[in-house]
Amino acid sequence: MTTITAQHTDTLLDALRRNLDVLGELAMRHQVELLPERPDDVPSVSCAEDVQRLVGREMSQLAQEQVRVLLLDRKNKVVGQRTIYQGNAYSAIVRAASAPPLSPAAGTDLNGDRLTFDRALEAPGRFFGRNVFRNRAMRNLDMRLLRRFATSDTSYLELSLEVFNALNLENVEYGRFNQIYGPGLDLATGTPVAAQDSFLRLRADDGSYDRNNSQVPGTGPLQMQIGLRFIF
Repeated sequence: MTTITAQHTDTLLDALRRNLDVLGELAMRHQVELLPERPDDVPSVSCAEDVQRLVGREMSQLAQEQVRVLLLDRKNKVVGQRTIYQGNAYSAIVRAASAPPLSPAAGTDLNGDRLTFDRALEAPGRFFGRNVFRNRAMRNLDMRLLRRFATSDTSYLELSLEVFNALNLENVEYGRFNQIYGPGLDLATGTPVAAQDSFLRLRADDGSYDRNNSQVPGTGPLQMQIGLRFIF
């Protein structure tokens, strides 16, 4: 167990005083604007609760963290304040969707209505049910990082970095052609036949994505962009 002596206490208080002096000098070097005329109702600070009442509500609603210095006179009256640090702002958008259902298309007119959107047959006289297969799910993460740099008391620079599809996820869905199952039966003999090779095919033989497939709407490959804005 460590015993705290009076000497230790004095050393700690001296260090705190030096830190307060440094903060005050730093604030002055940043050209803190002092109140030229101080009315009688200028708030005073004597404890942490006074600081909370003075700036707590305002700072609790900030989008970015800040470090502020309050300047006090000899009577602990507030004569000015300065923001000496402002942190970063982060934001992200996460989107996810389960695989949408799809019906196996025959790709030919099976019921004589001159349309080729009929569902495939799974047995003589029986069509596949609706939405019995699934397309592919979608997941996407977009991120934004913002940092402000003060250039004066009334102007600052904003540097932003935006990343789209930050995890570089492959949001590819089966295209219209790859949703064609085929008739499902040999129409001459009624014998069941397997789906055609392109049905729900994601990649070609060489490993690349089948050209009949497409990007899920609203998504894309990994992209980054940097922005700079001067506000005055």
